[in-house]
Amino acid sequence: MSSHIDLEKSIVDAMESRDFVRAATLVLDGFGSEILGYLEARLRSKQDAEEVFARFAEILWRGLPTLEIRVSMRSYVYALARNSAHRYLARDVRAARQTVPISQVSGFEEIAAKVRTVTPAYMQTETKLAIARLRESLSEEEQTLLSLRIDRGLEWLELAEVLASSPDEDLARGAARLRQQYQTVKKKLVRLARAEGVI
Repeated sequence: MSSHIDLEKSIVDAMESRDFVRAATLVLDGFGSEILGYLEARLRSKQDAEEVFARFAEILWRGLPTLEIRVSMRSYVYALARNSAHRYLARDVRAARQTVPISQVSGFEEIAAKVRTVTPAYMQTETKLAIARLRESLSEEEQTLLSLRIDRGLEWLELAEVLASSPDEDLARGAARLRQQYQTVKKKLVRLARAEGVI
């Protein structure tokens, strides 16, 4: 946890000093692997995830100079990745692919490429695989909530920011709503697991 706090502070320091190359580098180096893992889980395709990740990195780069962090940079980048995935699924962005201008920034594209090639190692047991299959039967919203809370360890306020329906949504109220929804989804998953003989 302290590493995330230190990373967040370093990013804020870089942004306050208007060193956006450093800020973007810290964001991708610190959160890139988990964002790519989230996109792979969300899109169920490594190729699609890499394409969305490239678009996400471009939007991140362009938005840094005007960004105001509400909760944390981590929750902001998850919201950005989630929105990038939604846009990707909503229309064929591959046909409208543009050259990423950040490639001209020294070292930045190399970090983005490094993140895309690192595959996180997950322990896979039969029970975990069975639970993963059951999670796939949940709605997209339920899967996203479980993924971000359980797999990614986001705090409730961070989740509220990532899943907010509008930029000015009350995050405390959103966090309370998500806690209740999370409990409901957990109970539903337990019922499914019992019915399938997984637990």
